[in-house]
Amino acid sequence: MNLSVLSDAGIDYEDGIARFSGHAEIYEKYLKRFPSDPEFSNLRSAMAGKDYEAAFRSAHTLKGMVGNLSIKRLYASLYDFVELLRGNRDIAAAHAAFPGLEAQYQAATEAITRYFSGV
Repeated sequence: MNLSVLSDAGIDYEDGIARFSGHAEIYEKYLKRFPSDPEFSNLRSAMAGKDYEAAFRSAHTLKGMVGNLSIKRLYASLYDFVELLRGNRDIAAAHAAFPGLEAQYQAATEAITRYFSGV
């Protein structure tokens, strides 16, 4: 499989395997499941509904998930996004940042899908 598909989207495959104690098959199992995880959809709904407490929880959960999967570019954006939502620090900035965050999420999930489909 072509690892450049993942690295181009900011996913560090080798670091991901290391986080799973060298077990590539386990890392790939969880990486493959990521695009179907509902947490980003929950975040999108919470932001649309102006439920910033729920948005914070979803963003924080996603941050942990992508950190464990070594989806580094998305992790960096989620880290900043979580801080904007923490205690409703800067809701306007969070709304302004959301489209970019969503684009990074899409890029990561598309790369993962392409990687596992062999494209």
